[in-house]
Amino acid sequence: PLICYQGALIRNFYDNDDIIYQINTDKSLGFKIINELREKSIHINLYDNDNLYVEHDNQLIKEYCKDRYIDYKVVKNFEDVECKNLHKILAINYNQNIIEGLIKELNTKYGKELYIVKSTPYFVEISNLEAKKCNAIKYLADQWRINQNEIMAIGDQDNDIDMIEYAKIGIAMGNGTEKIKEKADYVTKTIEED
Repeated sequence: PLICYQGALIRNFYDNDDIIYQINTDKSLGFKIINELREKSIHINLYDNDNLYVEHDNQLIKEYCKDRYIDYKVVKNFEDVECKNLHKILAINYNQNIIEGLIKELNTKYGKELYIVKSTPYFVEISNLEAKKCNAIKYLADQWRINQNEIMAIGDQDNDIDMIEYAKIGIAMGNGTEKIKEKADYVTKTIEED
């Protein structure tokens, strides 16, 4: 299975494309944040029902999707999207100071209601409070009767910290953030070293 959107969606991968588990973000809370991001002129990716939607078809989204081999849909307004299964909102800005300020501001306002985490120096991910990688791993471990002490997790960004802390063995990539390296049991080579 693939754990997607910080743990908001688990999909079968080999046999079929069935959804095994999903947890959605509250639509009204999501749109409060969308409106705040619009006011700040921050690029927004909206992920609903395993589709990526944007309001602006620009170079940023083209490069984002090219690097990830995914497609996107342009809508006039996010309000036109049904948001039946709102998995995640992604705020993107290539000014790290803006991202740092945004994550602090959003966590102050919404941190008790939503999971808000930096996943690269330029991305802030916003989802259901329970949509964490560690919770998705727990779910699969329970389904497969795997003990926590039999789990190893590897990550490189702050959004991987909960996962490597949950696993018996938590490994940070050499190119990972300092925060994840501090929490890891081991630090390995960088992703570029294969």
